[in-house]
Amino acid sequence: MHIWALKDNPNKSFYEKIGGNIVARKYLEIGSQSLETECFEYKLKG
Repeated sequence: MHIWALKDNPNKSFYEKIGGNIVARKYLEIGSQSLETECFEYKLKG
C-alpha cells in the first residue's frame, strides 16, 4: 500500500511511526505552487 503526503506536513511523522518507509518523492503542481511530496510504502500481510 502507498500513501502520498506533503513533505512539509507537520503530521507526516505518523506515517513513519506506523511502519511506513519513504520509497519515492515527487513534486505536485497546484496553481502556481510546486509542492514536494513523499510516498510511504507499507507491506500488507494476507
